[in-house]
Formats: sequence, C-alpha cells, structure tokens
Amino acid sequence: MAKKPHFSRFSALREAAAGWRRAEPRQAGRLAAVGKFFAAMLVLTLAARGLAGASMPVVTLTGATSGSITQTRTVAGRLSNNLVVEFAGDEALIGQYVRVHFTDSKGTILKGKLV
Repeated sequence: MAKKPHFSRFSALREAAAGWRRAEPRQAGRLAAVGKFFAAMLVLTLAARGLAGASMPVVTLTGATSGSITQTRTVAGRLSNNLVVEFAGDEALIGQYVRVHFTDSKGTILKGKLV
C-alpha cells in the first residue's frame, strides 16, 4: 500500500480554510484583526521588558556610609558614570553588583531602594 504524501493533508486544510473565508469573509477579517492585535501586544510587551531592564542601572557597592545609627545600614555605591547612590542594605553586598530603584536625589547623591 503506497503512502500518501504528507503535504496532501496540508492542502486539505488550506482548502478548508479558503472555503471558510469565502463563506464568512467578515469573520475572517475579524480573525485577522485579532491576530494583528496579539502580535502588536507581543511586540509592546517585549519592548517594555527591554526598557525596564535598560532603565534599571547596576550599582557597584563601595562601602558603608557614615551617618546616624539606625536599625538598617546604609551602603553606598557608584554608577558607571561615577554618581554616588546610597540605599539601605547589608554590608555583605559590598563588592557586588546590585540593581537599585532611585527614589530621591540630595545634591550629587542619589537615594534608592534595593530591588
């Protein structure tokens, strides 16, 4: 018994889809609009995720800062453009790269929270 080529199944599906498009042209247009909408949402989601990563700078921690004694410790680090960032954190983070969300600026020093 000879096997049928697999492409005949795809041509049958193609013919069925073409018949549906001829029978319901408005419905086919709506389906195309829904597909375009989801494609646009995918592109926008990927762009937003990329921008979120780009706007979250990496800080190199250099040491604890001086100041009043509190329950939390304030550590300082520097951005790639040499700006100083201070935020509450543990001294065990010193020497590591961390992500910080900026909350305030005091002159030349940025204040932030550990992400």
